Amino acid sequence: MEKTEQQTFKQVPFFRALIDNIPNPIYCQDIHGYYLGYNKAFQKLFGAEADESYVDKTVFELPISLEEAVLWHKADLELFKSPGEQIHEITLTFPDVSVRYIAIKKTTFYQTDGTIGGIVGFITDRTDSKRAENHLNESEARFKDLSEASLEAIFFIEKGVVTDVNRRVYEMFGYEDGKVIGKNALDFIAHDAQAFSKGRIDSGNEEKYETRGLKKDGTIFPISIYPRELHMKGKQVRISVVRDLTEQKNLEEDILKSKNLQSMGTLAGGIAHDFNNLLMAIIGNIALAKIHAPKDGKSVNYLSEAERMVFLGKDLTHQLLTFSHNVETVKKVIDIGPLVKEAAEAVLHGSSVKLNYSVSDDLSLVEVDDEQIKQVIENVVVNAKEAMSSEGAIYINCENVHITPQHKLPPYKEEYVRILIQDEGVGIPEENLSKIFDPYFTTKDMGSQKGTGLGLAICYAIIKKHNGYILVNSVPDKGTAFQIYLPVYKQKIVERLEERRAVKRGRGRILVVDDEEIVLKIAEKLLQYMGYEVTTTQNGKDAVRLYKQAMESGKSFDAVILDLVLERDMGGTDVMKDLLAIDPDVKTIISSGYLYDPVIMNYKDYGFAGILTKPYDPKELDEKLQNIIHPEKWK
Repeated sequence: MEKTEQQTFKQVPFFRALIDNIPNPIYCQDIHGYYLGYNKAFQKLFGAEADESYVDKTVFELPISLEEAVLWHKADLELFKSPGEQIHEITLTFPDVSVRYIAIKKTTFYQTDGTIGGIVGFITDRTDSKRAENHLNESEARFKDLSEASLEAIFFIEKGVVTDVNRRVYEMFGYEDGKVIGKNALDFIAHDAQAFSKGRIDSGNEEKYETRGLKKDGTIFPISIYPRELHMKGKQVRISVVRDLTEQKNLEEDILKSKNLQSMGTLAGGIAHDFNNLLMAIIGNIALAKIHAPKDGKSVNYLSEAERMVFLGKDLTHQLLTFSHNVETVKKVIDIGPLVKEAAEAVLHGSSVKLNYSVSDDLSLVEVDDEQIKQVIENVVVNAKEAMSSEGAIYINCENVHITPQHKLPPYKEEYVRILIQDEGVGIPEENLSKIFDPYFTTKDMGSQKGTGLGLAICYAIIKKHNGYILVNSVPDKGTAFQIYLPVYKQKIVERLEERRAVKRGRGRILVVDDEEIVLKIAEKLLQYMGYEVTTTQNGKDAVRLYKQAMESGKSFDAVILDLVLERDMGGTDVMKDLLAIDPDVKTIISSGYLYDPVIMNYKDYGFAGILTKPYDPKELDEKLQNIIHPEKWK
């Protein structure tokens, strides 16, 4: 363009005022790259002083780096080769090290003779938007990193289709890498729950909800979904954070079962004392009847059978007490392997069902109440045997296991001994699996020889008291597998040996204290038959008075049989304190139907010489008395 044309550019006041008031930088350059003119915004962008001009200068004289100038000029040359419009983005670095991101919309213009005259450029400063975009990209990258570190599964969904996921999705839903992208989001929801989830997705609802997930292998499991609708890179994206609720639901079921068992415990604790007192009277009278019955008559056989039934009632009471949250266990450190085998063999004795038993050579020790764990094994094996026909096999394996999150168990401890008991029976219907540990749930006919609905509930209560777990898996017509987890014992073991002594008889004066008249009467009859001199009372204060009077008269009692629960005035432990104050050498046997009461469990700490669990038979009563009255003969 000639100088006269440059002057024309400068001499048009209206045109000059117009472009100077446009906030975007504008410039014009000829085909050789020399600037013909520009507006104030261009001058401000490149920091030109009022008396400084870029006219007749090129991009290489702008205050930017050489590399950036080369890129700008190269883009100009490409536009001259293909005249028209071009949008060119470039980063500019100024002498003060500040950086600007600009977009230049360039258009070629023509001379009057039709030849290309140069370029008109319109600059948009995109620094702020570019920084916001970079910040967004960085945020998305951080979000991606956080999502990968999350323990929850995270889905990115666009128009109902999964576009991205974190690593946890593959782990939770059982898919191989890359096999999730492009699938419908509803493919991960159980079929009967898809309609509800689709409504949530289509409406953009962001409220948390619970539903059922569907794994690749068809497994259905409980999940919760936390959805959010976001704009990412100009797109509407639904982010769904999915949590596996399997462990939580198991805990909730455990809590509910524990509450049910606790309620049963309250009921059992309330009836046990009175029930055992009744059993005590019955068994005592049966024992006396057997003594006086003709030895060659049938009545002895009938009485023996009645006696056996009473002791079954005693066992049932003790089983009911297992539900009580106050029940303590008598634990000792053992190798569980032999106990499991012995209990299973006892149940299957005389049966055609085969036992396949295996145990790890390095099986760890456990601290358990061996009688209670034996009861658990027996109950489970009985169920397994009854689930099969006359033939079949039960497989039992004992091994050490290390609990990990995949086990879906709360890690009270990490190291456990697992007892696996598996049968080949009819299996348990799916609808019954969640009920089998509920008290009184049974699919058998009710009755003492059929089903009470207590067996597995008792197993559950016992294992929970040992800080363990009992789980069940079953496939109809193929069999059922119970898994019992018991914490490994890791403390130093101190062995204690107890000697068994032969029973020897003796005589003496006995004071019997019990608030139940029927117990006093039968105890008096039994003791008198054995040759003891007996004094009875239902009152704690009277017991203390009688003992004191006997000492003062020189006819001290050789032993006291004291009921733990005296409801008339003083409790058994209070009576014992007063007796010890009178005679530090008093020989007292504590009597109770509460087998696992803390006082019974730790009777020596309260000064008692022995314990009697109601109902007791004459032989047991005599042995206990001989043990404390004539210890030198007992040896």
